[in-house]
Amino acid sequence: MNRDQSVPPSVVCSNEEKMAIEWLKRNHEPEEELRSYWRKCSRPRLHELLTTRSLTPIMYIRNWHDILKLPSSYRLVPVAAEFEECRRQRVEKYSSYKTTIQPYIAVVSSEDYAVEEVYAVMHDTPWRMSSVLQAVDICFKMCFVVHCEFQPECAHLWLLIQQALYGFQTPNDQVISTVLEFISGGFLTVLKEKVGDTIPENNAKEKAEIYQMFDSCIQMFDGLHSQHMRIKALEESGAYVKPISFVIGHAEDIHTENGHPVNDTILLEGQYIPISDMLKGFLELPGVFNLVCSYVHELEKDVRKPNPKVSSLIQGKLWQTKIKPKFEGKFVLPLIYGFDAYEPNKELGSHTGSHKLGAGGDRILGNKKCFRKLVAGLIDLDTAGITIVTPEGQFVVHFALVLAVGDNLGANGILGMGFYYGPNEERNRPPSISKDDLLRNKHLKGTASETRCLARYFGLMFGHLVKEEDFPVWNVYLLLRKSIDILNAPILSTADAQYLGEVIRKHHLAYMEVFQLPLQPKFHLALHYEEIIIDSGPPVLGSCYRFEAKHKEGKKVARNSKNRLNLPLTVANRHQLKVASRFLCGRGLVPTFEYTHLARISLFNIKQYSLFHSVVPSEHLADTAWDTVRSLQLNGVIYSVGSVVVTAMHAPNNPVFGEIHTIQIMSNNNANFVLKMYKTLKFDEHVFAYLVEYDDSWSFVNQNQLITYVATERRILSDGKWYVPFRFSLQCLLENQYFE
Repeated sequence: MNRDQSVPPSVVCSNEEKMAIEWLKRNHEPEEELRSYWRKCSRPRLHELLTTRSLTPIMYIRNWHDILKLPSSYRLVPVAAEFEECRRQRVEKYSSYKTTIQPYIAVVSSEDYAVEEVYAVMHDTPWRMSSVLQAVDICFKMCFVVHCEFQPECAHLWLLIQQALYGFQTPNDQVISTVLEFISGGFLTVLKEKVGDTIPENNAKEKAEIYQMFDSCIQMFDGLHSQHMRIKALEESGAYVKPISFVIGHAEDIHTENGHPVNDTILLEGQYIPISDMLKGFLELPGVFNLVCSYVHELEKDVRKPNPKVSSLIQGKLWQTKIKPKFEGKFVLPLIYGFDAYEPNKELGSHTGSHKLGAGGDRILGNKKCFRKLVAGLIDLDTAGITIVTPEGQFVVHFALVLAVGDNLGANGILGMGFYYGPNEERNRPPSISKDDLLRNKHLKGTASETRCLARYFGLMFGHLVKEEDFPVWNVYLLLRKSIDILNAPILSTADAQYLGEVIRKHHLAYMEVFQLPLQPKFHLALHYEEIIIDSGPPVLGSCYRFEAKHKEGKKVARNSKNRLNLPLTVANRHQLKVASRFLCGRGLVPTFEYTHLARISLFNIKQYSLFHSVVPSEHLADTAWDTVRSLQLNGVIYSVGSVVVTAMHAPNNPVFGEIHTIQIMSNNNANFVLKMYKTLKFDEHVFAYLVEYDDSWSFVNQNQLITYVATERRILSDGKWYVPFRFSLQCLLENQYFE
């Protein structure tokens, strides 16, 4: 059907409709008249479409092709016909590229851009949705249900929806390549020409500078289109410290060829990350070396005080009398080496133990082969040191290995006595205690963290159940609890260490007297804690817990990797990429400051404002609205509304506690706390917690005014009284005050 026969003679048209059809045959503009005449002849066109059986919607669209191909034609076409034509064109386009159509969303709108219909199209079948949001949700989920890919035109947007809204990642996410394709996809070239056309020809210099700027943006990621090229670029920049592979030994493997078993020899490799390069990169970060020097200087000043308290390994006897004198005239820093192994595979899977990482203490290959690279690196740091360059000049820094720490399995691994006992639980919450464990096995199951947690709060859990005839047994626990309290203190003196020795000896005597049992070897080890504190400082500073915290990062990488050919290299590479990011960003010892539920609230709308406004400094009352949060994480410590902090220590067993009522966030990553204060009645040794009550006073303190960073919680026991436990004895925070 040609243009002259666009409306068949059988259709009766009015004069106005005939005039409109004739005008549309010969004119395509102006747009307003085009739209007016198109509406005027809508009745005969619709009648033609409904009564002519041989006329399909596609044929109808082709009859009016000259008009419908105009940029504004979407305002003229009935939505159903337009939708069908768009689908047809999309199929033809993808067929020409010999590719399949992935799930996509189609939105049909009216002239005023109001959404009328929404479809999610899958396998060329449109499914009508109730809203755009439902279409996005269904289309996104179908991509994973039927294993489709994101549409190439907007894959970067779907990836943003996946990671930002749905909050998960998959091993197949092509984040970097998607971004590179988006940046170099041509839109910058078009933008370059558009901007260039707006500059007059007589401004040739300005035009050349703008073109050069666009060219730099277009070529920004040249040479970075593969993982190998990106790693190489990071390595050349000095930010990426490449792991060094070294052969530990050989092993025999059996594989099948043509149905027959064949013996093969495979190399067993380890990965060593050069410690010297890592320390050099870290100390050259902005401000880090100056901060370290200042801290060491302050520690050395405290050592010269009479009967000083020890808060660092540098202040211990081991460092001051045996290690530091060997480096006379040199700047030396201590190193603590922590070793432990972890399981990257699923604990209950069939490959448990097959790819265990960190297991340097191999009984067959030997520690010498496993640790030779590490030992050589430590010797080099001790003798030659490293040269660092800072804005203040060049400095040579030596490092001395002071402690090698590990848990039971880790220490045995370093000493060559490694034995696999199975994976440990990760949660600190004690597991359920069965009657069988107590009566038959006579021991409790649980990890070190879980056991410590149980010991810390055992008095609060069961203290009210202890009867008078059970006091001798309970006294054994209290002596153990007092030892734990001192061992977890972050700062100790020589007198504190001596007092700990007395407590441990009393515990051992009470244990033998009450239980009528001989002491075990680990009881003997506890007698050396006094000497360890004097030599190396508070034991909590050399605890294995911080080293074990690195396991989570390595496990996550290992479990997301499907390759087990060289798992140590995979984990080491990913770790070094993270370090490279820190080196490139120049991120030194920056405090972490994270919070949740940020809200700007008028002072007058804060609960009980009338009660605490008198303690708030005037400069904080000038702003009638505060930025408040419900929870704040500062350097890994979480402060929440309702948490309890320590603001002062007036006398032994008389700390000043405050319950956080409001957390105010400042613009400089600083926080203030409005505290509802407690009155400390006494220290109840029976449950090993402080008995407190409200004293109807308030306080306003800055985060830096707290005498300890640790936050705790108030607990109510069966007697209805309030108790505040703490992770360590607060007496260590008093000047010239020691345990007694």
